[in-house]
Amino acid sequence: MRVNVAVLTGMLLINWLTGFVGLGNLIFLWPDKRYRKRAAIALGLTLGTGLISSILSKLGIGHPFIPLVFWLPLGMAIWMTVDAINAYNAYKAR
Repeated sequence: MRVNVAVLTGMLLINWLTGFVGLGNLIFLWPDKRYRKRAAIALGLTLGTGLISSILSKLGIGHPFIPLVFWLPLGMAIWMTVDAINAYNAYKAR
């Protein structure tokens, strides 16, 4: 797993600028099972939360879930940022 500054930047841009939090880590850290599993969890939670909130808002009962729709993806983005930096530091230490 080769994580240089360009790969780290790519992971961070995908995680923070798209609605697919964890996709950058999933793409670039695919060979490592630990990072792959964590990125898949973050991506699944983010997409699942967005899908459920979209369905509930279409039904007219989505208002109580607005904080969850904001805070969960933010927490996942922070988690994936920490994972990306840890992967970069682990590669740099080799």
